[in-house]
Amino acid sequence: MFRFTTELPIIYSIFCLILGVLYSFILYRRNNNLHKFEIILLFFLRTVFVSLITFLLLNPLNSIIKSFEEKPLIILAQDASISCSLSDDFNNFNQLKDRLSQDFDIMSFNYSDDVEEGLTKNKDGRFTNISMLLDHIDVISSGRNIAGVILSSDGLYNKGMNPIFHKVPKLFPFYTIQVGDTSIIKDMLISDVLYNNISLSRNISPIEVQIQANKCKEEDLKVSLYKDKSLIESKTLKVKKDSDFLKVKFFIEHQQIGINQYTVLVDPIEGERDHENNSFDLYIDVLDNQHKILILSDILHPDIGSFRSVFDHNKNYHVEFAKLESNDYDFDDYDLIVTFYISDHQDQFFNKLKESKSSFLLFVNSKSSAILEELYPPGRASDYTIEKAFALYNDDFTKFNISKGLQDYLLELPPLTSIFTDYIPSISSEVLLFQKTSSKFTDRPLIILDNLDNKKTAIVYGEGIWRWRIYDRLYRNYHENFEELFSKIVSYLVIQEDKNRFRVFFEKNISESEDVVFKCNYYNESYELDNHKEVTHTIINESGEEFHFVYSKYNESYYLNIGSLDPGRYSFRSEYNDEKSIEGEFIIDKEVVESVIDVADQQLLSQIAYYSGGKSFIGFNIQELINVIKSSDSNKTIIHNSEKMESLINNKWILIFLLMIISIEWIYRKYSGFY
Repeated sequence: MFRFTTELPIIYSIFCLILGVLYSFILYRRNNNLHKFEIILLFFLRTVFVSLITFLLLNPLNSIIKSFEEKPLIILAQDASISCSLSDDFNNFNQLKDRLSQDFDIMSFNYSDDVEEGLTKNKDGRFTNISMLLDHIDVISSGRNIAGVILSSDGLYNKGMNPIFHKVPKLFPFYTIQVGDTSIIKDMLISDVLYNNISLSRNISPIEVQIQANKCKEEDLKVSLYKDKSLIESKTLKVKKDSDFLKVKFFIEHQQIGINQYTVLVDPIEGERDHENNSFDLYIDVLDNQHKILILSDILHPDIGSFRSVFDHNKNYHVEFAKLESNDYDFDDYDLIVTFYISDHQDQFFNKLKESKSSFLLFVNSKSSAILEELYPPGRASDYTIEKAFALYNDDFTKFNISKGLQDYLLELPPLTSIFTDYIPSISSEVLLFQKTSSKFTDRPLIILDNLDNKKTAIVYGEGIWRWRIYDRLYRNYHENFEELFSKIVSYLVIQEDKNRFRVFFEKNISESEDVVFKCNYYNESYELDNHKEVTHTIINESGEEFHFVYSKYNESYYLNIGSLDPGRYSFRSEYNDEKSIEGEFIIDKEVVESVIDVADQQLLSQIAYYSGGKSFIGFNIQELINVIKSSDSNKTIIHNSEKMESLINNKWILIFLLMIISIEWIYRKYSGFY
C-alpha cells in the first residue's frame, strides 16, 4: 500500500505544473519549422520534465505500509542437572521441535545453575535454579507472541527463589514435563544445617541439623558432631514415621581463635543406598573480640560496682580491678584504663599511665581533679567548687547513636555531685551530656569524649552514678538504659582505628558457586592511595598446596578475582613489594547439591502449570502435548503493520524517467534541426 505526501504543502505542486507549462510555452511559442504534432510532443515532454524537477524540490515522500504475520513462539526449557541425567528428554525435545516448527517459532534452552541456548545431552549441572531460567525468559519474551513454555524438570531446585512466586508463570502457559524418579527409596539424609558462620571466643552457639528420613520407620538414628575429626558429641533418635523430619541441636563453646571446621555425620543404616548425603562440613570463624579493661582506684565506692556490673555478663570484656598501690601493671596490655578516685600527687603513676597506648575513661571528683592535668590537659578543672548537676543530652553528639529510650531516661535522672568550674575543651572533643543546675542550663560538660593525639579519652565530671543505676531499676525493673550508656562509651574507647598502610579487603564466608574476590589498598606516608608497586597473593588450601597470583591495578587500588574454589578452609598471604604482608583465612561454604535429594517433586511442577493456565505431564506424550498447545487461547498469529517513509528524490527510477524524457526531446530536436 502506497501513499504520497510532501514536506511542503501539496498545493505547491500546482505551481510546479504551471511553471512547466510556462517554460515550455516560452521555449516553443514562435517555432514555425515544425509540424503542429511535433510541437505538441516537445511541449509536453518539456512540461513534464520541468514540472517533475520542480515537484521534487518539494521533497515528496512515499509512504509504504507492509503487513507481516508473527507466528506464536514456543520456548523449550530442558533441565540439565545431574538429577535428570537418566531422562531421554533430549531426543523427545528434538522430535517435539520438528513437529512444532511448521506452525510455531521455536527457542530452546537448557538450565541448571546457569541458562544456555540449545538442548544438551550433557547433564552435569550440580544445582538447579529455575528462577534464573524464568528471569531469562522474562527478558527475551518482552514484546513477543508467546504461546507457551515447555519445561522439563524433576521439580527439585536448590538455588534461587521458589518459581511458584515468580511473575513469569502468570504471563503465559507453562507445560511442565516431569522427568525425574518419584519412587521413594530408603534413605537418611541431612537436608540442611543451620549455624552462625561467625562467633566470638568463649561464646556458646547452636548447630541445628535437619534430617529427612524416608522409609526408616522404627530405625535408630545416630547423629555425631566432629571437630577436626575428633568426636565432640553424639545423639541418638528414633524415627517414628515412614517419612519423618527430625531436628538435632548441638551446643558448642568456641575456644580456638580462627576458622574451626566441624563435620556432622549421620551413621548409615542397613539397606540405605546413598551415603553421600549423610555428612555435612561446616566452618565457623571464631573471633577474639575480648577487650581487657583495668579499673584503678584508691578507695572502694558504689560507683565502681555499678560501672563494673555493666560487663558482668558480657564475655567480650575482661575486667580487672586494682588499687593504685599495686603499681606493677603493664598498662599497654589493656584496651582501656578506667580511673576512680585517684588522689593528687601521684606523679610516678601519672607519667606511666600517660605514656601507655591505652584509652582512658576518667571519673573525676574533688579528690582526683589533678589527674586531668596529666592525662587530659584540655579538660582540667581548677578553682572549683562542688555542686549538684543534672544530665542534659546533647542533640548534636555524633560519635555514636543512643536510643530514644535512653534519651528520655537521661531527662529524669537524679543529679551527680559535680565540679563547678570553667572548662575549655579541645576542638576535637564532643560533649555527650551537659550539666544542668536546678535553675538553668549550662554549656559545661558532664560527660565528654575526645580523640586527642590518637588517644581516645572520656571524662565523667561527676560522682554518684550508682544512683543512676538504681533509678533505672526503679523505672524499668532492669538496667538496660544505664548499661546502654556506659557500654557505648566503652565500645567507642576500645575500638581502635586501623592505621596500617597496607590493607586487604575480602569476604570470610563465600559460597562455592561465587567468585573469590580480593581488594587491597596501599597508603604512602601521607596516607594517599598508591599502586605503583606489585602486590602478590598466595592461597594455601587444607592440603598445604600453594597457588600464586598477582593483583591487577585498578585506579589507585588493587583488585584480584580468583574465581570459584572448592569448599573448604583456605589461608592467604598478600605481600606488597616484599616489604609488607598481611595474612588471613576464609571459608568456602558447601552448597546443597543435586545428589542430596533425589525424589522428584511432581507437586511443584503441577502448581507451576496450574497457576500459569497450562498443563502438567508425567513424561513425554508428544501428540497430546501438541494438541493441548494448538487448542490453547495463547496460540494465535499476530498481524503487524509497518509504515516506512521514503523520499522520491532518492528513487533511481525517477532519475531514469527524467533522463529518458529529456533525452527523447533532445534527440528529436537535433533530428528536426531545432537548436
